Amino acid sequence: MINHCEKEKVRELIEENHKIIITTHVNPDGDAIGSALGLFYYLRFMNKDVKIINYSPTPANLSHLDVNNDIIVYNEVNDKTDILNADLIIVVDLNETKRLKTVGDAILLSNATKLVIDHHLEPKEFADYYYIGYDICASGFLIWKIINNWKMDYDKKIADAIYTTIITDTGNFRFDRTTPEVHRATAELIEHGADPSSLYNSVYNQHKINGLRLLGLALSDLEIHYNGKMCIMKITEEKFKKADATEEEIEGFVSNTLSIAGVKVGILMTEVIERNEVRVSFRSKENYYIRELAAKFGGGGHGYASGARVIGIEFEELKTNIIEEAKEIFS
Repeated sequence: MINHCEKEKVRELIEENHKIIITTHVNPDGDAIGSALGLFYYLRFMNKDVKIINYSPTPANLSHLDVNNDIIVYNEVNDKTDILNADLIIVVDLNETKRLKTVGDAILLSNATKLVIDHHLEPKEFADYYYIGYDICASGFLIWKIINNWKMDYDKKIADAIYTTIITDTGNFRFDRTTPEVHRATAELIEHGADPSSLYNSVYNQHKINGLRLLGLALSDLEIHYNGKMCIMKITEEKFKKADATEEEIEGFVSNTLSIAGVKVGILMTEVIERNEVRVSFRSKENYYIRELAAKFGGGGHGYASGARVIGIEFEELKTNIIEEAKEIFS
């Protein structure tokens, strides 16, 4: 049974524990990195012995938030003992261990108290406590609520990290969970030093030329289905090689599918040969919900933004299956 808690309980857990590990999901996005760092900096301010240990490296466009290179990329030989010996483990921006890969294996072996801070639906039972806001725009916004509950000051590093969680998970304030409270919070973050112009440029205007070439290749053969209401963008291994680009550079590509007039559902399929995997990003708008479609392929997420990782199936076969399953959305 999922043990939901409020921010006051989160505060209590943090106050009564000293050795704390923070972690987030593979291929972390702005919400994941910003949430982890915002909480990390605040716990450091409280003189906690705290570390961030992630399975994946930090994407280049978010590295400016890690001002002292504090995020550790998991190495079982060096880092498993820290996880096993922790007092408290805080998992941010996800609610199941499979997206933690081998870090999740170590967490399940640890006797530490485990806390999830997240905003996704249908959490899996593995932690002791869950502080979840299903209608919240970003996990980082929950971190802001925790910090606000302490009524203690915070610095620019924290403001930058949390502001980044909000802009990345609200699509720069254009998604449906952008509430008046979100705008009031961002105003406070700006008062604490967050610089909207600088952060936007750091996150969104640092593309490598190879990444833009990859985007060009992906845009060149978009597929339109269901009378113009669904668009599929395909990034195959061949395109990666032709552009000399990496998987890291596809962040944000899927939003281009929804920029086409009439498109309500956008899908990005990314082939990752070395893992025998196809990453699928699902996006939608208006009254078209794609979470159930993602779930049919082992994924999950939100009503308008979900994802899946499908292993052991040919790219074209998976595309055909997605198109077929999507018909329920448009019926």
